[in-house]
Amino acid sequence: FIYWRTHNETLTLTELSLDFNLSANAVKFRFLHAPLVGDVSIHESHGNVVVMVTTVCSVHRLLFPHPSRLSQREYVQADTTLPSVFTDASVVRAQDPAHSHYINQSGQTYMALTSATWLGNNGNATYAMATTSGVVLLIKLPPLGIQGIVSQVELKHSSVMQRLWTGLVPQLIRGGGAEGNISQSL
Repeated sequence: FIYWRTHNETLTLTELSLDFNLSANAVKFRFLHAPLVGDVSIHESHGNVVVMVTTVCSVHRLLFPHPSRLSQREYVQADTTLPSVFTDASVVRAQDPAHSHYINQSGQTYMALTSATWLGNNGNATYAMATTSGVVLLIKLPPLGIQGIVSQVELKHSSVMQRLWTGLVPQLIRGGGAEGNISQSL
């Protein structure tokens, strides 16, 4: 079992087994100046345990080896200590650019309010992030083991007059109608 706790910028992951003692079974990640948004999702994929995390300004796909790759647990006696999937966790592996993306790279500033994640059969990691500006960002990381380009798409209102009005007239003059255009959950 893997359970997690989040508090502001900190994610704590712990692996537990009802059958075996596990060594190095907990890891803590701290995302500096980037509080976590939405839920953490954990998936099993082709020999990996994939943890998908969203912060207010980034997305991360944390990879750990699947327990079946670490040892043949069904053949080990119950009093043996086995390695956890978190045994080889490191900062270098967590910061791998192939598995993370920072959304403020284009000069446009976004701040995520809520998020949802999905891991495709081929290893594509898709993140949907609702921002304070009313935009929903879709970010897609390439499949596992394949060097590719991260795609980022904005979903927003298509009204030309609304965009013109928003761009030219300050928020104080327009009034407080902007809260109605912001997604509260995904």
